[in-house]
Amino acid sequence: MKIGGLTIGQAPRVDLAREFQEAAGEGVELIQAGALDGLSKEAIAAYAPARPGGVVLVTRLLDGTEVALDESLILPLLRAGIRRLEEAGVSSIVLFCTGEFPPLENSVPLLRPDRLLAHFLKSVAGEEGESDKADDQLDDVGADRRRIVAVVPSALQIDEIKRKWARWGMVVEAFALSPYTSSPAQLESAARAVALMEPKLIVLDCIGYTRFMKRAFIDACHVPVVLPRTLLGRAAAELAH
Repeated sequence: MKIGGLTIGQAPRVDLAREFQEAAGEGVELIQAGALDGLSKEAIAAYAPARPGGVVLVTRLLDGTEVALDESLILPLLRAGIRRLEEAGVSSIVLFCTGEFPPLENSVPLLRPDRLLAHFLKSVAGEEGESDKADDQLDDVGADRRRIVAVVPSALQIDEIKRKWARWGMVVEAFALSPYTSSPAQLESAARAVALMEPKLIVLDCIGYTRFMKRAFIDACHVPVVLPRTLLGRAAAELAH
């Protein structure tokens, strides 16, 4: 069964495809497209964050280079990528990005990790009804029980990530670590720093984080760690038919 994989960077995402497909299981053929496919680095520079307060996304190019993008600028490119995948005959599409997006005009099912992660975390991180409370209504006990740390690629994303999770009724702290450029020593240091934050749950809030990185946080923090690429793969398997 053909499933489309749409990245905000360039396809194919060889860095994540194997782990995604292992989670999706046998019988899934992954057809990939990227918002930045065919663009030079000079052309891609036009999509860099330029507006104060804009939503910053971080992704990977074919050569492994990390780039930051302005979400609002790449929306037309994402919609074009969806059309290419639909023309290729995919039965559903998975978005290889955990960012929030407005409607993307899809005619086949589109699996969005931001919503999948939010509903998944809400189901395991609090009691019934708490998710409907605003941040200022959460008491200290509720906030402690749901102490979640979101690891994100860039410090530029920290404020927006907190706002994103607050919109889902969740109190989240954030820590920046690039999934694309960090060294093993930086990963180990980041995991120790997050452990000092005493999380109850960690979400690696980018499709670029790997199983190896997840294990580093589990070993340092001894709490559950949610990895979007494998969660997405398991959910995509349910859409295959």
